[in-house]
Amino acid sequence: MARCISPELIAQMMKLGHGDEIAFVDADFPAYACGSSIIRADGIDMLTMLKGILPLLPLDTYCDKPAVMMDVAGNQPKPDVWAAYADRIAEYHKPFQEFEFIERYTFYERAKKCRSIVITGETDGNIILRKGTVADQ
Repeated sequence: MARCISPELIAQMMKLGHGDEIAFVDADFPAYACGSSIIRADGIDMLTMLKGILPLLPLDTYCDKPAVMMDVAGNQPKPDVWAAYADRIAEYHKPFQEFEFIERYTFYERAKKCRSIVITGETDGNIILRKGTVADQ
């Protein structure tokens, strides 16, 4: 098991049912204003977190885009690291094509509906993942 996964995080992930969502947010995200179950993963960047959780969290194959990102405001460029996030998800979720991008306040509202919000040490990126079903191996 990856060291970035705390006992609290694994417990919350195992409680997710298919279609449930979990948010992985950057250090500046107003997580405590969202009122969900908050898990702290301070100092862990998003790529490390994704590498740790994706083998344990199958993404939903019954929706077009099981990974949602909060879009940048206005005409700001998307951070380069976002392409690496997409590549990391595609490693574990073969049908993955691209993120659904939603504006900031819409993302906040959607995060309020997530089962948990994980605050990472990341500076660029907020992702919501929708859990799929666990396949027999």
